[in-house]
Amino acid sequence: SPHHGGRMEAPARCNLAAILLERGDVAAAHEEARAARAVAPASAPMLALVQATLASAALAHGAIDEARAASRAASEMFRAGVGPREHELFARLQQLRVLRHDGHPELFAHVADAKRELLARAAQLTDEEQRESFVRNVPENAAILVFEAS
Repeated sequence: SPHHGGRMEAPARCNLAAILLERGDVAAAHEEARAARAVAPASAPMLALVQATLASAALAHGAIDEARAASRAASEMFRAGVGPREHELFARLQQLRVLRHDGHPELFAHVADAKRELLARAAQLTDEEQRESFVRNVPENAAILVFEAS
């Protein structure tokens, strides 16, 4: 069924979008992220990652309205508890980027909150090396740690 295919295809397209973004091919990344959303099952928890990926690529490509809408959709899924926890900080980072682009008045509070959440999760790891790696080697976590509100 196409549904089953989407469950496999959407994350693969998200990965590809992330790789393309890293290489600086923002137009292709944006296209892949849109394709991921087109094939993603509507109710799947994975849709939160798809929306956050779309927010990331759309923002990089200058499609701010699309980025804002996708970021909001991802944030709402996580607030409702349906997004996978391992993608939540990635989604939070996209939200911060959109808010910063918009010069949002509550950006400082959101940044502080995201940093608190990151450090709280790191604190749950008992091994110091793991903690350090979680904060510095996971790209979205490292980006949140050094995120400047201005």
